[in-house]
Amino acid sequence: MVVGQVRPMAGSEERYWDDLKWAVSRHAELVDDYENEWIAVYDQRVVAHNPDGRRVKTMARNKLANERFVLYYVTAANTTYACESQVCHY
Repeated sequence: MVVGQVRPMAGSEERYWDDLKWAVSRHAELVDDYENEWIAVYDQRVVAHNPDGRRVKTMARNKLANERFVLYYVTAANTTYACESQVCHY
């Protein structure tokens, strides 16, 4: 790799960032349905939700196996909490 060259994103990495942007852009809508809950977002849709983030992570992993997904906490406060499924440790 040449210094200054941008590395293309792998498919799962690009999808992760698209999913995070999707969740942030729809935050107000998500508050209506999932306030004070963690959600798992994959392919721009909510695949699991629960107030317990560990439970959401387990539910999503059961559905998606080893696919990367966004864990996103939905709160009415003007704050965003999100992490990548393979990095977020409970």
